[in-house]
Amino acid sequence: MKQLLLLGDSTCSDKKDETRRPEMGWGETIGQYLADGWIVDNRALNGRSTKSFIDEGLFESALEAANNGDAAIIQFGHNDNKPDPLRGTDPFGSYADNLAYMAGKLMEKGVSVYFITSISRRHFTEDGTLIYTHGDYPAAMKYAGCKLGIPVIDLSTITMIELQKMGELESRKLYMYFEKGELDKFPEGKIDNTHLKKAGAEWISRLICEELLKLCVKPNFLK
Repeated sequence: MKQLLLLGDSTCSDKKDETRRPEMGWGETIGQYLADGWIVDNRALNGRSTKSFIDEGLFESALEAANNGDAAIIQFGHNDNKPDPLRGTDPFGSYADNLAYMAGKLMEKGVSVYFITSISRRHFTEDGTLIYTHGDYPAAMKYAGCKLGIPVIDLSTITMIELQKMGELESRKLYMYFEKGELDKFPEGKIDNTHLKKAGAEWISRLICEELLKLCVKPNFLK
């Protein structure tokens, strides 16, 4: 069996522990799009940036598990832009360098690498305009991908457009947004504009695969 390795943060990671439900990462739903003979190895973890993923040895572990002919999707950015010395990176400095380091090591082992920019946060102004929150990180990922010849899916822009079309009310169905009394687990309600519920995870994995299929060379891990 060949592996599709997923390296990323909480928007991708497995939330199969019932204490985390109904939150879901898109890495839990992408398996339905894989070709025969492929499995998902989801290495994404909550709260990680490119820096902490490398510093904690998580990337090294993923690299050891990778084999010639495998594929990898790398998606970081949500936590790289936080003012945290253990996670924060500079977009066109350490962030781009970390992406290049991980991609380079994987490609040395014969792994096909794809970059995916962060999904949009669901932050709307009072007049219904979606706010851009990712700074220069998507552009820096495109820059790193261009230098290395790695395909980049600009999911930040794609999800912003989709969310703006849906509007504030309809998009609540995708993220961890619950009204007071809607769910026993959150009796006072919950407003989380970053993380996904099942519908959101399905939405993101579908968008990713649709965009990957538009590439000049179709990824061999997709149906």
